[in-house]
Order: sequence, then structure tokens, then C-alpha cells
Amino acid sequence: MILYLTKPWIQLNKKGWKLVIWDSEEKQERLVPWALIDWIVIFSRIQLTTDVITTCLREKIPVFFITWNWKYLWKLESLDFKNVEVLYKQIWCAMNEECCLKYAKIFIKSKIYNSKVMLQRWKRLADRKVDINDIVETLNYYLKEIEKVDNLDSLRWLEWSAAKIYYEGFWRFLRPPFMRTWRSKRPPLDPINALLSLWYTLLAQTIYMYLQILWLEPQVWFFHKPKNLRSLLILDVMEMFRSWIVDDLVLKVIWNGDIVWEDFIIERHSQTPVLLTEDGLRKFIDKYYKFVFKKSTGDYVLTGEEWAKLKFVEKTLEKFKKSLVDENFEYKWFLLK
Repeated sequence: MILYLTKPWIQLNKKGWKLVIWDSEEKQERLVPWALIDWIVIFSRIQLTTDVITTCLREKIPVFFITWNWKYLWKLESLDFKNVEVLYKQIWCAMNEECCLKYAKIFIKSKIYNSKVMLQRWKRLADRKVDINDIVETLNYYLKEIEKVDNLDSLRWLEWSAAKIYYEGFWRFLRPPFMRTWRSKRPPLDPINALLSLWYTLLAQTIYMYLQILWLEPQVWFFHKPKNLRSLLILDVMEMFRSWIVDDLVLKVIWNGDIVWEDFIIERHSQTPVLLTEDGLRKFIDKYYKFVFKKSTGDYVLTGEEWAKLKFVEKTLEKFKKSLVDENFEYKWFLLK
């Protein structure tokens, strides 16, 4: 299991064959058998004793250090621990045209299908009539067309077309004063695009962390075109989760009034990026982590099963890795119900 340690100032020690987690504030001790731990993910200021570090190195248990805003810092691992097998198979598959196209289709099928499901969910939740029948029919058409695609360029054109149609439906659910717009990435020219771009960035950091944990190389891509050695596998994987995590959150904070028009800095010049105020940025970060990583318990020692949406990202990438190791190069893509 992956062990997440989220509370500042707790101390890790070793007692026999168990990891000791000591909360000096609450004066509580928790024991976790070493045999159950696959990885340890540490947030904030947590102290590790030499015994804990030595045991992790000897038992080949990687320790990942993450900042409070989920930015990956570095990992502690044994020098003799190498997962060359996964890297080799990932590179081989990416260089094999048939295998690469197969994974690319999986990512994009998941993106289009989940986008359609989210539009249907929002229609049920909206307190006003929003007609999306034309959007859903078009997305269903693109899902069928994916099966006929025999090259990446055609798939990229199909994905671009489906994304354009999807955002046409997404804009229909906006509420005043946030009105219909168009997708502008860099720079974001209106509040909605500012929220989308910033939250996509945080989602990318989260996926990067998991790729590191699972020994998957972020720069070995399957769908996106290489440009400036960017971590393209992150963008590939993000396609499956964009609408379910980020787009859904954008609509919810707008509907609930959690983030309002006054939280943005908007200049009159049309090409000036829209930014969040200091208070708006604080609310922005808080809402993202409560929404995506909301705990089902009040505990500070967590496994992936105890996080609201994080576990689905984890399980999806674990299946992806297993498909590479098993050389079947197929896996059950992330599918909303």
C-alpha cells in the first residue's frame, strides 16, 4: 500500500518489524507493519530517524517528499533499486506504432466518454433547462470514429474536434456574471479560463507525482507531440481526468458562489491575462485540494483508498503500468458511470 503522511511535525521511528508514527501534539502512536508498505509519501515537515531511513533503503521502500501544494520535490531510494523493466517496455511500446496508437486511443476514448458523462450529470444537476442533445450525439459519433482511426495525426484531429464540441456544451452551464466564452490557454483571458488553466496545472503536478511513485517515465509519450522535451505522458494521462476533476470543480465553485467575480484581477486590455487576487488564490488552492483529495476520515495517516478522487488516479495508473509489465498493452480505461 501507499502510505500518505500529511500532518506536520509527526515523527517516524522503528520498533521491530513495524513503522512507528508518533504524533507529538496529540500524544498518539500508530504502528504499521513494514511488510504492508510499498511506498511512503511525505508532506510538510515530518521527521525520519536514521533507523527509518536505513530500513526503507534496506527493504527497498521508496520515500517521496511532496510540498504542501503537491509539488514533487525528490525521493529517497536504494542505489541498487532499478526498475529498468518498466522503462524498457514503456519505451518499446512508445516506439511501436501499433502499440502507441492503441494506448493513445484508450486515453482519448476515456476523455470523450467521460466528457459526455459529465455533461449529462450537469444537465441533471442544473436548476435550469440546458439543451445538450446535439453535443452528446456528436460526442457519440466521435467515439465510434475512434475505432476507424489508423494513425496518430488523425486521432489528434478527432480529439481536437471533440474537445471543441465538448467546450461548446460546457459553456452552456455557466452562470452570470460568468458568461459564455472560448478556450484560451496561454494567457487565460477571462475568469473561467484562468480557473481551468490553473487547476489543470495542479492536476498535472498530481499525476507527475504518481508517475514518479510508479516508476513510469513522464517524458515517454503516446499521444501528444514532443515539444521542448515536455513531460508528455502527464498530458496523455490528464485527458482521462480533465472533465471529471477540473471542469466539474469549476462549475461547482461558480454555482455555489465559492469563487466570485471579485476574486479576479481583470484589466481592460483584451490580451492581458486574468489573475486571481491573493484571497481568491487562497480559496482556489483550498477548494482544489478539498475537492480532489478530500479525506473520508479525519485521520492524518492515509492510504489511497481513503481519498475521494485520488484513489482513481492511482488505480488507473497502476493498471496502465501492469499492462506494460505483462506485455498485453491493454487495460481498462478510466470510465465514469
